[in-house]
Amino acid sequence: MGALEYHARGGHSADPCHSRSHAPARRRTTPLRFPGHRWQASVLAVRKADFYQLKMWNKADTEYWIQKEREIAEIVVNLEDYGFAVHSRSYALGWTDDPKLYGRIDAVKALLRAREALPDGLNIKVFDGWRPWELQEQAAKRAKERIAAAHPEWTDEQVDEHQWRMAPPARIVPRFGSHRYGGAFDITLVDAEGEEVDMGVGVGYNTGPEAALFYYQFLENPNERELTARENRKIMINAMCSAEFSPYLEEFWHWNYLRDFEKAAKQWMMNHGS
Repeated sequence: MGALEYHARGGHSADPCHSRSHAPARRRTTPLRFPGHRWQASVLAVRKADFYQLKMWNKADTEYWIQKEREIAEIVVNLEDYGFAVHSRSYALGWTDDPKLYGRIDAVKALLRAREALPDGLNIKVFDGWRPWELQEQAAKRAKERIAAAHPEWTDEQVDEHQWRMAPPARIVPRFGSHRYGGAFDITLVDAEGEEVDMGVGVGYNTGPEAALFYYQFLENPNERELTARENRKIMINAMCSAEFSPYLEEFWHWNYLRDFEKAAKQWMMNHGS
């Protein structure tokens, strides 16, 4: 794994899984944006950089990442086999004929550890996992259409910027902790009857700020439902962090797993004396 991956993930200051407290010193009425922190700035810069358009990638770089996509496709496993609740958005939207969802095996094992950390009676419901380029292309197109319809007053540039945050139309994704490499999951929690717990908005919501992970955390004078959403998100955060997942702050449902690649890289360096 290269330095780009670590840069894209950024420092711990903006990551709830590495912070000492999930509560800020001062409550706010706006969603968490971390405008002054390297984490968000680097992610947005990476997602909008020219190399995502293959303008700064040489042929060897491009072939490397596409080859990794092929390798990952050979080692993904069916999430339903591990007892997770599954509802494939890609299947529901007609982007694929396969209703199953898949993930990289070590990432799926980590998701099992996260489920074990949940209170009794709760399970993880997965909406998206491994997402090859064909599915990502469809997701990006649909997200752009929904954003434009929800915000007719926005310019094309504003729509494009929001699309890059929610569903980037990126052919090359140089991050192993991503959907493209089976290391990211879009999830929520369900009760013993399979009903989704209240997170304020649903998975895939992309027309307002409520999707941000800490949106409800920073509301002043929240109502009863907003308090419920806050507590439910906190339960999910604690479970996912305990299994060494990292969040995408713009979407409460999106979680990345990279520890298997980090450990493999560390072992390689130890074996080769670096």
